[in-house]
Amino acid sequence: MADDENARQYGVFMPNELITDDILNDLLSDNSMATYDDKGLGEEISLPHYAKQLIEKKQLKKSQVIHDAGLNQTFGYLILAGTRRASRDKVIQLAFGLKATLTEAQRLLKHAGLSELYVKNRRDAIIILALENGLSLHQTNDELFRLGENTIMDSME
Repeated sequence: MADDENARQYGVFMPNELITDDILNDLLSDNSMATYDDKGLGEEISLPHYAKQLIEKKQLKKSQVIHDAGLNQTFGYLILAGTRRASRDKVIQLAFGLKATLTEAQRLLKHAGLSELYVKNRRDAIIILALENGLSLHQTNDELFRLGENTIMDSME
């Protein structure tokens, strides 16, 4: 409980609450069970499906997302197609390529079956602040390096 209060005090919201709030708002806006099922709220969606939704919503091109994410072109397309599983850092890179908000980045990680960014982890906290402030992947890596943390592109697939 105290962790939740601290997170709110410093402007970091727990992503599971946001996801739950979104679902609750959708459910309450039209309290029909058919609507609940039609929206697919009762089932988990995959990383590729959620990434596709973000690409369409933000009117981005896959090639530009992959480029901005610093991913190898072939590997990036395989992740987006769902034929290759991505590491946590690769999903974070994808989040930067998608110009994702913190909530969207957390959802990408969740849909990939990976641990979400955790505010008590110093490296994760830096990434959270970078996402919140709209920094690019390159700027974020510069900050991580400057602060003595592993950069996001250190891990090789």
